[in-house]
Amino acid sequence: MLPRSIMPTLIMAITLTACSGGTITIPEAANSVGALADSQVLDTTSSPASETTAETTDGDSMPRAVEDAYTSAVDRARNAFNDARGRSFGTEEFGLSMSELTSRIEDVETYIGTCMAAAGFEYIPVDFSTIRSAMTSDKSAPGLSGSEYRSQFGHGITTQPDKPIVTIGLGDQNRRILDSLSEPDRVAYERTLWGSDLTATFAFALESENFARTGGCTRAAVDEFFSEDETSTTYFNPADAYVLQDLRAVEALTAWSACMADAGFVYRHPDDIDFDLQARYDSITQDRSIKELTAGELDSLHELQDEERAVVAANHPCESSILEPVLDRIEDELLG
Repeated sequence: MLPRSIMPTLIMAITLTACSGGTITIPEAANSVGALADSQVLDTTSSPASETTAETTDGDSMPRAVEDAYTSAVDRARNAFNDARGRSFGTEEFGLSMSELTSRIEDVETYIGTCMAAAGFEYIPVDFSTIRSAMTSDKSAPGLSGSEYRSQFGHGITTQPDKPIVTIGLGDQNRRILDSLSEPDRVAYERTLWGSDLTATFAFALESENFARTGGCTRAAVDEFFSEDETSTTYFNPADAYVLQDLRAVEALTAWSACMADAGFVYRHPDDIDFDLQARYDSITQDRSIKELTAGELDSLHELQDEERAVVAANHPCESSILEPVLDRIEDELLG
């Protein structure tokens, strides 16, 4: 059961070094930013909504997930903040500066091209602007407004196998190469490039800051240019972790959790929604295409898709009205 009390507002005394290159230095001393690490507000045992049940304050049951399906973003953020004290980071994905991010993308794409050539396939390294455009297309579909997209696809985790981020991130030249291949060669090309999960592209993994599902030449390139910590399933962006230490963020996250619980879903952090849905989708598909699923598996998938739409319908008003305004304000203050 999630606690409903909200901690009193406290004023933080935090020092932050912000450079013109989008770099932050996280203070060595915790000061009052240890709220996330020590707060009883966020020290709950609640898990994402799925297969078991928890009880509400009214004694009614609500869905709850199998424990420890993954590490909650709350715990990942706590660990990331503790590891990041006294260190400097950029404010882009994976704690990189914009110049570092640009360089990493160029290095990874060049490596992918070399890896694909070694396997007998042509691959043209995708430029930074194309990868960036793909990243910004996540959770969208051509011709749909935000509300229309959420109604039809939720977050697109279990409902949108043909994600724009996949198509755009491949680049025009590589799409033409892929389209020119026979079906067997196309399958071999995709498996060599991405591994078993054809949605786990470099752009998608970079946007979600999660390389766990990448495979093929993409994973080989990622392992070459990203650290073991960055490719870990428990990675959390240190700049985002720093924001969550603010007591105002703790209060807002607790209020968000209560809002979701009122709708029948038990989550500790918004990021947990996508992780939960992805894990349960993977458990159904097991690296198979939709057309390979049995009738029973398709029924389970359709139920999960309906749940995705429902949880996203609940999350959007909770997140946009309760959590995002607070986090945006803290980010402006701390990260500039």
